[in-house]
Amino acid sequence: MATPEDLPAASFLPTPDSPFHRGEQLIQQRLGVRDKIEHLGNRVIRKYMPDQHRDFYRKLPFLLVGHVDSKGWPWASLLCNHEQPGEPFIESPTDQQLILQAAPFPEDPLAQSAQVNHQLGLLGIDLHSRRRNRASTTVEAVSGTAIALRVNQAYGNCPQYIQKRTLHQRTQKKSLVRETFSAFDQEVTRLIRHADTFFVASSADSDDTYTSTSQPVWGADVSHRGGPPGFIAVEDSKCHIPDFPGNNYFNTLGNFVVNPKAGLLFIDFEQGHLLMLTGNVKIHWGPDSGADLEHSERCWTFKLDHGMWLHNALPFLWRRED
Repeated sequence: MATPEDLPAASFLPTPDSPFHRGEQLIQQRLGVRDKIEHLGNRVIRKYMPDQHRDFYRKLPFLLVGHVDSKGWPWASLLCNHEQPGEPFIESPTDQQLILQAAPFPEDPLAQSAQVNHQLGLLGIDLHSRRRNRASTTVEAVSGTAIALRVNQAYGNCPQYIQKRTLHQRTQKKSLVRETFSAFDQEVTRLIRHADTFFVASSADSDDTYTSTSQPVWGADVSHRGGPPGFIAVEDSKCHIPDFPGNNYFNTLGNFVVNPKAGLLFIDFEQGHLLMLTGNVKIHWGPDSGADLEHSERCWTFKLDHGMWLHNALPFLWRRED
């Protein structure tokens, strides 16, 4: 079977008025799921949030945000209620609005990305119930610690690959310490090699996509990735990541096709540290992809450009459940 990289971009005509952009459609087409997923996407990807999504966001103690900095690097960030750790902080006045009553962590690139008309991708996830919802949004206003968002797309994801965890409060607060780096050291490598969960941000610019609908199908995105501990292979300052079967939307890989950059976020669930990375991506297709884990269909390689630790950032921790 031909792969998406075998098809010259000029020979592919994306479907207009689709909830998927050119990169997503290209992969769906070449993997033989285009018609089925287009039909499904038109039913479940909405320009508004159903009431159950709005209620879900209102109850969340933290939120994952995908965004792009001024130099074009994607980042995955975490927002939470600093004043009342573990308490909800998201409002939804209408089915097309979300208001985030929280400020980014100090030195988080999100502080600069959260500007009017910028695109933010959201992932609301409850690790205990293993429920998650996604939204593509545009910043409408920023005031103090509040960020007002307009929802462009909203849809749910299944609980597959989510490791069940229970959130609990820290017994002792420690000062946040930021550390930047441009290569993996032992501490970074150790966390990644033992991880069973991480989050990946990606993006597609409007110039890289095609749609004739008023609904934006491009922008920033953030997605959950999970697997058995050790499912990510680390070599030098690279991560080799298997791509397990999913919903066939190919939101993340579709973004990689048109913009091969990613931001990765690893959470130290027991210590409360955040590891934030940004860099370049290459997708590997077919039998020589290196995707040798059971059920993996392909893989992708992340090469670090630069990253940062936010030590002691989180005001809460998680316990892993069997």
